[in-house]
Amino acid sequence: MGQPKCDRCGLEGTILYEERFWSGSYTETLPDGTTATFETLCDDCHSSLVRN
Repeated sequence: MGQPKCDRCGLEGTILYEERFWSGSYTETLPDGTTATFETLCDDCHSSLVRN
């Protein structure tokens, strides 16, 4: 099994980088009006989507 990668920003987790990753189904409305779905988010992207 590989290291996690954020579907939204592309941040990749490493053994030395202690970023938390969130699994689930997250949706975001993009500026062009379309909707994107993400399954794995880093802590920053998760916080950004959950607060909005």
